[in-house]
Amino acid sequence: MKETRQTILQKAFIIFLEKGYYGTSITDIQNELDIGRATLYHHFANKEELFFAIIDELFMSMGNNVQNEDTSEMTIKELIDHLKKKLYDEATWLSSKQIGLVDFFILSAEALRLKPEYQEISEKQHEKAINIWSKAIRNSIKKGEVKETIDVTKTAKLFIYVKHGVGILSNRKNLEQSITETQNGYESIYQLIQK
Repeated sequence: MKETRQTILQKAFIIFLEKGYYGTSITDIQNELDIGRATLYHHFANKEELFFAIIDELFMSMGNNVQNEDTSEMTIKELIDHLKKKLYDEATWLSSKQIGLVDFFILSAEALRLKPEYQEISEKQHEKAINIWSKAIRNSIKKGEVKETIDVTKTAKLFIYVKHGVGILSNRKNLEQSITETQNGYESIYQLIQK
């Protein structure tokens, strides 16, 4: 029973990423899963409930996975390498689909429109990301790898904005290409602030 629910969540997540909330119908989900409406409605009362379960249980957890790990001792280079591995690991199950980073941003925007309470969660995740990058920058300064004159918070935000910028502009790229471009952006910032 729990396995069926998880399968529904994962496959419906892909459909929502491909088509968006408004472009996805219950029939689309049924056809992809090859299940009856009764089975689907046994687990979720309607499309909205399914969508919010996906946002809460899959989408938000993707961002929280790295944020809940102990990265406090990592330098910038170590964090870049760590994020690269995590992003590729998370993208593996989506690699056969034509999904780009932009699709995650669109899904996030739809979730925020449908449930404004997600704004607070989103802001907290953003602050956590700034703190993670800031710690890595401070660790790199302590180790003499980067210039000590840089503004830590502004530089941390630059690393975050790379991912956001690539995501927004990656409508013609698949997820793997978006991840590679994000990593290249991280490396470029790192090179600019190195001693």
